[in-house]
Amino acid sequence: MFSDVLGKPVKIQGQDVIILPDIVGAVPVTEQHEYVEIAKASNTCAAIQIREGDIEIVRQHYPRLPVYGLWQVLVASGVVSFSDKLQVVPVNEMDGYYVHADVGRIVYSGNYDAGFFAADTEFRLNHAKVLSPEISDLKLPKRPAMLAREILKGRRQIYRQLGLKNAIAIAVVAVIGFAIDLVLQGYSEAEYNTLAEKDKALDSLNKKFSELSKHRLVKTPDQSTEVSRLAVVMHDLSQLKFEGAIQFNARQLKLTGASDENPALYYDFIQSDIKPDGEWDITLNLR
Repeated sequence: MFSDVLGKPVKIQGQDVIILPDIVGAVPVTEQHEYVEIAKASNTCAAIQIREGDIEIVRQHYPRLPVYGLWQVLVASGVVSFSDKLQVVPVNEMDGYYVHADVGRIVYSGNYDAGFFAADTEFRLNHAKVLSPEISDLKLPKRPAMLAREILKGRRQIYRQLGLKNAIAIAVVAVIGFAIDLVLQGYSEAEYNTLAEKDKALDSLNKKFSELSKHRLVKTPDQSTEVSRLAVVMHDLSQLKFEGAIQFNARQLKLTGASDENPALYYDFIQSDIKPDGEWDITLNLR
């Protein structure tokens, strides 16, 4: 049976991986802290999640092998049909895993025991489509399952990379500005020497030079912190909406929207309050 590959190394597309049971659809509120999302919801499939404890157990035995979810792999491989109402991956003749599709979308998954489906008593095992794909037909999803701390570490690396890129860009602008300034300064001195004997022209040049000096950029503005923090929010918290226009000279920006987790737990420059309707009021500190 295809379920025999669960929890042990299997080679897919030339790579050794581990496949574990996962969940399609909503996780009970009392268990949400035990799961991490491995595939976002789409118009054809609900979000897919996997238990962190299962990943940690695999890490102990196979620390270098990437982990994927059962339905995550089958959906990515095109094995699961969006039109068949009930599809199963048997463990034995009467037990196994199932997924339910409705109106062209995969809605939820679960386990069935002794041929009984607790989520819907109208489901019948003899009406289900059995999924038993060949390993050679499977495709790996773009992203493997990761622990919450591993996801946070990856986000921090992205944050540091964005900061480094912004710092390099600012340094390049500063160097170019300095070079232009030197060129302009040399040009002004040459003009001054050429027209030294002409008092009226010299006075005119001195006035222009004085006026330009008032507007000369003495110090290149450094907004790398503001840009980096905005980039992190727009990338990781794209579901939140800004209240009003984005202003770089502001100390704080306000956002609002829904989020499965409290963003303030992951970013020290964010403050958050949850509203009665379940959405978050977010304060983004730019400085």
